Amino acid sequence: MAKSLFILLIVLLIGLTGCSSTSTAGAGGAPQASSNVNGQSEAFTIADNTIKLNPNETISTQFGEGLLPNEFVNGERINHNFLPVYFAYDSANIESSENSKLKMLAGFLESNANLFLIVEGFCDERGSEEYNRALSERRALAIKSLLESAAPSIQARINTVGYGEERPADSATTPEAYAKNRRAEFIIISKR
Repeated sequence: MAKSLFILLIVLLIGLTGCSSTSTAGAGGAPQASSNVNGQSEAFTIADNTIKLNPNETISTQFGEGLLPNEFVNGERINHNFLPVYFAYDSANIESSENSKLKMLAGFLESNANLFLIVEGFCDERGSEEYNRALSERRALAIKSLLESAAPSIQARINTVGYGEERPADSATTPEAYAKNRRAEFIIISKR
């Protein structure tokens, strides 16, 4: 497992050396990848540590009824560096600027058949609770659809959940905070 992660990391680093981004978030835009002291984007790396799931927790207490297939229950939650995908206000459309994040995630999942993905969708606080929950689920499903089209073999290993306005990334009521809250995040779990 460690050898395959190392090889994947090398491949990702080689692919990223030719890529750079100089765009910054505009008004209401999504936060961008952090930069180092020299102003260059930091290289993406896969964290090598894992978080053991508590064997006493069930599917329903940890992730909600039915989100994990049996072979992943009591597995390990992988601590990863995949960045959230951000959305425009009142939209479940994936911006083209977010596609590279998802292609990298699809490739990682395709190369690791022992991993399962939960896509969590979120909204900012504007809108009714029911509307926001539905919108956050549509965002998660849009991510799932794009991942499946990029790597059809991973279809059975992806599930979604929409949290609506629950669990904000930033609790402020500013345009910047709202932009951070309109997102999808990823939970990756290995087989037990």
